[in-house]
Amino acid sequence: MLKIFAEKISNLSRNIGNIAALLILPLIILIVYATSKRYFFDSMPSWGYEVPIFIYGIFFLMGGILCQLKGKHVNVDILPKYVSPKWQRRLCVISNVMIAIACFTVAYYASKWAYESTLINERSVHQTDFNPTVWWFKWFVPVSFLLIALQSIANIILPPPDSDDLKPLKEDK
Repeated sequence: MLKIFAEKISNLSRNIGNIAALLILPLIILIVYATSKRYFFDSMPSWGYEVPIFIYGIFFLMGGILCQLKGKHVNVDILPKYVSPKWQRRLCVISNVMIAIACFTVAYYASKWAYESTLINERSVHQTDFNPTVWWFKWFVPVSFLLIALQSIANIILPPPDSDDLKPLKEDK
């Protein structure tokens, strides 16, 4: 039962991460377009500042889920160098529990923040002609942190095969 849960969460993380990775393409196109309009035609589109922020924010937040799945976040490997593979696994479990607790906490408080933003139909503070609503964008924060927390739990249950968590560290010669 736990293995099925871990596999489903890992598949969801992989799918969301792969879709998020594709956001880099429209982001590049929009930035090139807006920059070209600004420098060559002296005419910045009104959405040229905020839309790339939204796309990059979604790319960053949802991409973090895939990073957690693959164990590619930045980490400090000082202690694991000096302990056995058994203790390396224990440290991995401890760090994933800490990540899950922190992410659940952020998701809880961020959901309150996003809910309040939704209630007031919050708009951008940049005061451009575009002036989009931002409440929908704020929901990506609690959702992404919740999914990272779930992936941390899944990593405890079933470390992904492409993770370095269970591989013994090589000694420097």
